[in-house]
Amino acid sequence: MSDLAPHWSWRFADAAGREIDRPTSPTFVGRFDAEEWFGLHWRALRDQGAAAAVLRLADATVGPSYDLRAVPEEMTFTEG
Repeated sequence: MSDLAPHWSWRFADAAGREIDRPTSPTFVGRFDAEEWFGLHWRALRDQGAAAAVLRLADATVGPSYDLRAVPEEMTFTEG
C-alpha cells in the first residue's frame, strides 16, 4: 500500500544558491502547517545558514523562493 498523503517540506539554499542539507525541514501533511512552521522559524533558519527557502510538495517546487536575508530583523507598521 502506498502513502497517498501529501508531503510538504521546505528546502534551503545558501547565499550562493546551493541547496544545503542543514537546517532541515519537518514534513507536513498540509500547506498551512508548513507555512505556519516557516513563519515561526525563519529567523532561526537564517541564523543556521539558510539564505533562501522554497516550499515543496513531494519533489515539485510550489511558489517563489524566499530570500531570508531580505527580511528586516524588526518590522514596524505605521497607521495612516
